[in-house]
Amino acid sequence: MIDEREIHSLVKLLDDPDLEISSLIEQKLMSYGGVVVPFLENEWETCFDALLQQKLENLISRIQFDVVKKELTTWYANGGEDLLDGVF
Repeated sequence: MIDEREIHSLVKLLDDPDLEISSLIEQKLMSYGGVVVPFLENEWETCFDALLQQKLENLISRIQFDVVKKELTTWYANGGEDLLDGVF
């Protein structure tokens, strides 16, 4: 279970001007995987800072790409014969 308060706090830290801190925060958020995407989308909707919204959009896209990549890798490793499974 993900703590929404923790995600909210991490998103606030994502806006830190120190690139090292914001990079660490991005890595932490990415470590949650696809389950964090709805929380990030909610944060994006309630955010009025265009720069933070852009960071959230990029982070969501990277997480979603990683999820698809892992699923395709698993599909391929399991034989990859059913193309319909690969598409989904």
